[in-house]
This record gives sequence, structure tokens and C-alpha cells, in this order.
Amino acid sequence: MSIRSIVPTARSGSTGKIVSAREAVQLIRVGDTVALGGFFGIGLAVEVIHELAAVFQAADEESAALGKPRDLTLVFCVSPGDAQSGGANRLAQPGLVKRIIGGHWTGVPALYQLVAGNQIEGYNLPLGPMSQLYLDIAAGKPGHLSRVGLGTFADPRFSGGKLNEMTTEDLVEVMEIGGQEYLFYKAFPIDVAIIRGTTADPAGNITMEREALTCDTLALAMAAHSSGGLVIAQVERVAEVNTLNPRQVKIPGALVDCIVVATDPANHMQSWASPYNPAFSAEVRVPLTSLAPMPLSDRKIIARRAAMELRANSVVTASRPAAPRSARPPTRRRSSTCPISSTSTTAAVSTRRSSGWRRPTGKATSTYRGSARGWPARAASSTSARTRRRCCSSAPSPRATSSCPSWRASC
Repeated sequence: MSIRSIVPTARSGSTGKIVSAREAVQLIRVGDTVALGGFFGIGLAVEVIHELAAVFQAADEESAALGKPRDLTLVFCVSPGDAQSGGANRLAQPGLVKRIIGGHWTGVPALYQLVAGNQIEGYNLPLGPMSQLYLDIAAGKPGHLSRVGLGTFADPRFSGGKLNEMTTEDLVEVMEIGGQEYLFYKAFPIDVAIIRGTTADPAGNITMEREALTCDTLALAMAAHSSGGLVIAQVERVAEVNTLNPRQVKIPGALVDCIVVATDPANHMQSWASPYNPAFSAEVRVPLTSLAPMPLSDRKIIARRAAMELRANSVVTASRPAAPRSARPPTRRRSSTCPISSTSTTAAVSTRRSSGWRRPTGKATSTYRGSARGWPARAASSTSARTRRRCCSSAPSPRATSSCPSWRASC
């Protein structure tokens, strides 16, 4: 009887799919591709990951009889670690991992040391295409086609995302369609997905009401399920069957094989820095008056200037937090209509306006802002006038104005 056949036998009775962390990770086989959900510590199934490392190190008879997982391929979009020794850093053990495919590495230095030392294979692929690739794997497609990464480290004409000499397989190809070049990111089966939620019922339905981000959790579960793999979900509590609010269920039970209830609160923190903050999960909105003003600095000036580009009903893509909301321009209109509900803004902000936005054409149409990268230009005259009006109507203190050339140039 295969290890996979153990799963259905655990589904009978009142406990449903609920198992211990050890029972869940013992279902991972040699050579499996294991995808980790989460964004740093947010949405990261820490207890399951730490137990996977412990099972590999264990010397007991049970672990030896079932066979220890080894030679795994780890897949993640954003660093599943704390930049020290927590999270997936525990998996940095010779023999446990043979390949890593990641979109962001700063939180897993222990894993990267194995790659830098040429002990395991490693790939660094763009985060966006990796995230989209989960959906394409779920849909049974051969891969993801994108122009993201052309001419960069992800382009196979350069390194194709390979991080060392022992990494030789090409996961990215160049394709030409309609006279334009694209990068084709190849799909691969996901044998095990390790995800996290807040509440589960014995049938495997999962809600995420206390999670700061939902990330790629659903896409990852679908990708593993479509690949014929396992979905292991860590939660902090269990609800009676048929009592969850259907509107709050983010992962349907049909996709989930194992539910692991965290036994240590430290293994189910909302983020590495915060056990739980209702503002992070949009349960409450923190009053701006409760935030201490950010001291004037270059960082504040840049963040405030970027925040001035935000308009009502914009969809914002933020590269990473740069400054708190106290850095925003002091305008009543902007603070009351901005859709951002978190307590941070960014220095690098791109917006899709509700009207007038078009997809990139691939050809530069003017020198306005990002058009050299293929984004269509907008009317320079009206935009400049609008920028001047907004800038002057929400100008900062004289001190900030005098210290920032961009303010003087805009006004």
C-alpha cells in the first residue's frame, strides 16, 4: 500500500482530515516537489515546515519504517523564512533538498548558502510569472507565457534564472509570437502544497479571517490538486462541521487532504513581528491620528511624492513597504478616498486608473514616465497641469519643499 493511500483512511470519523504535523509530513515522499505558500512569515505554515525538518533529522524507528522525505524540490514565490533560522531555513540540511525554485530569497539565507556552495540546484525566477504559473499548473497548461523577464537574468540567453554551475536544466524558453518575443516559463507538477489558513472544519473547508494576506493560497492548492498531489493546510482552530460562513471560505474542502492544527502559537503568528493585529487582516482600520508622524527624511519625501500619485479607486501594486501612512500628503480628499487599508505606503507605486488604462504595447510611444518600457503615454499637457494642481494644493512644509528638488520642479 502506497503512502498516499493512507490519506483516505484518515478521513473517516469525527476528526475528518485533521492530523498531526508529523502524520502530515510523513506523507511526503522522496523526490517530491513541495510548494510553500506565504509571504515571509505571513501565511506561512511554520509548524508543518519545522516538523518536516524534524522528521528528516529523526532517528526513531517509525520515521525509518515510513521512509524519510529527501531530495525534495522546494518552490516558493516569496521567502518562506525570517532571514535567520526560522521557517524554511530549517530545511537547509544536506540531503533533504536537492533543488529550489524561488522568486524571492532574502528571508532564507540558510537555503541560499547551499545554492552558493554549489550543494543544491537553485533558480531565481521573477515573482509575478511564478505566481501566475500556479494558476497555469492548476489549469493543466504547459506553462506561462509572459514578456516579464526579457533581457534580464530570467532570459535563457543570459542565465535563465540559474544560480550556480550545477543548475543546468532550462526552465525558461524564448518564444516568438506575432513578431514579438516572449518568455515561456515551463509548468511542472506540484506533489505537495503546504498552505495556511485561520479556521478549518473537519471536511477541510478553510477560512482566512485572521490572515494578513491571502497570497497565492487558493492557486497553490488548486495547482497541487490538479497535479494529483497533496494539500496540507495549517490552521489555528477548528470549527464544527457545516458551521463556517460560506462567504468566508477561501479554500474549499475538496482541495484539502490534511488539516494540521498549530499546537504552539509561536508557529502561527500573523507575521514574524506580530502575533496578531486586527488592522493587518482588515478587521479594523487604524485611525491616522494614532500613528506617530514620520520624521522628515529623504525616505519620507520620496514616499509622500509617490503617494500623491494615488487616486480614488486605483489598483496599487507595491514593491515593498517604504514608509507609513503618516508620510502621505496632508490632504483631506486623499486620506479619505485612498483605497489603501494597510498602515504602509510605498516608494515605488504603479496604478491602473479606472479609465484610460491600456495594456503595454511593447513599443515606446513617448518619453513620458515609463513609456520607454512600453507603457503608452498620456497627454503630457493635461497630466502636467493636473500634477501641478495636486502638488501645489497639498504642498508640504516649507522645509520639505526647500529640501526636495522634485517639489520645486513640479510646482
